[in-house]
Amino acid sequence: MEEGQQNSPSEIDELRARLQEAEETLRAIRSGEVDALVINGPEGEQVFTLRGADHPYRVIVEEMNEGAVTLSPDGTILYSNWRFANLLKLPLEQVIGSSIRQYFIGEEAFDNLMRKNVRGTAEGHLQRPDGARVPILLSYNPVVIDDTPTVCLIVRDLTDLKHQTHLLQEERNRSEERIRENQRLAVMGATAAVLTHEIANPLNGISVTVQVLQRHLAEQAARWGQDDFLFSNLADLKTEIDRLGALLNDFRSLARKPQLHVTPTHLGVLVDEVLKTLSSESKTAGVQVVKEFPADLPLLNADNERLKQVLLNLVKNAIEAMPSGGKLIVRAAAEHQSIVMHVADTGVGIPAGVDIFQPFVTTKTHGTGVGMAVVRELLSAHGGSISYKSKEGQGTTFEIKLPLSPEGG
Repeated sequence: MEEGQQNSPSEIDELRARLQEAEETLRAIRSGEVDALVINGPEGEQVFTLRGADHPYRVIVEEMNEGAVTLSPDGTILYSNWRFANLLKLPLEQVIGSSIRQYFIGEEAFDNLMRKNVRGTAEGHLQRPDGARVPILLSYNPVVIDDTPTVCLIVRDLTDLKHQTHLLQEERNRSEERIRENQRLAVMGATAAVLTHEIANPLNGISVTVQVLQRHLAEQAARWGQDDFLFSNLADLKTEIDRLGALLNDFRSLARKPQLHVTPTHLGVLVDEVLKTLSSESKTAGVQVVKEFPADLPLLNADNERLKQVLLNLVKNAIEAMPSGGKLIVRAAAEHQSIVMHVADTGVGIPAGVDIFQPFVTTKTHGTGVGMAVVRELLSAHGGSISYKSKEGQGTTFEIKLPLSPEGG
């Protein structure tokens, strides 16, 4: 009995220690400081995960598509979910404990939110350590957790949204451009009809009359000798009449939407035909012609004759831009579902501020100003496009993009 009474104080002290430990464990569990317990049992140590009332919310935060961050007042990251770390392309353990400010360098909207410390949203960019900038939408919320002021951030990646917005804007711009083109063609169609009636018919009559006079003078020259003055002036008159006739034909082409007869077309063969047709002109002008086409260039579904008209116009213009000789390079390559062709010369270049695709705009002394407008219309009918870069005195490069299958073809 005396021995039992001597051991009672030690047993009581042990029970008090266990009770205090249990109370501290319960307090930690209630406050959310403990996520799991390690229990010693017959089978050794076992880990038991605690599932409190906040567990579903923590799962949502961990698995959400947006980045979630908790900050201390000085901007130190106390918590981050995997999504925010993934946006930065950093390991999660490297993100936690770092300063949020290093990821928002030069972002005035974020700095304003931090300075004012009020709830708000802002668009900006997240600065990755690799230098990339990610467009984001930021939600900023000051909160107090266990009497400690903190800041909760929700970060949404806007990369896909920005890309889709850009694509939609491009499509809108193309639609608006098509509407403007249709309106312009409607006006030009009406004008072309008037020109055809008021100018083309009388012009044909004048052309026939000049030809009759030329034949008559040829007959008279056989009897009485040739009048060089009349022959020369009639020849000049016939040349100008033919030029006006060609202008009217181009104008008619510009006013009507081209009807395409699409067939499989080898662009390289078509270019060879054009270069052969204009070989005499290029040799006379002292122009060196270089063709760079890959052997495996895919076939185009295109209107052979219309495309040849485009190439003739571009190559002829390039040769005429080099009256003192130069170099003409025609190259092509396949890109995605298109063929991209460049026609580059080392000629006089196109003056800044001149839009050569506008009807009746030309840089040539005897040009009609319609050819390049027709070229653009023909390429547009194929679902293609044309643009150029030019520097006066150094040359011009035209870029033509043609889909392998034209719209509506």
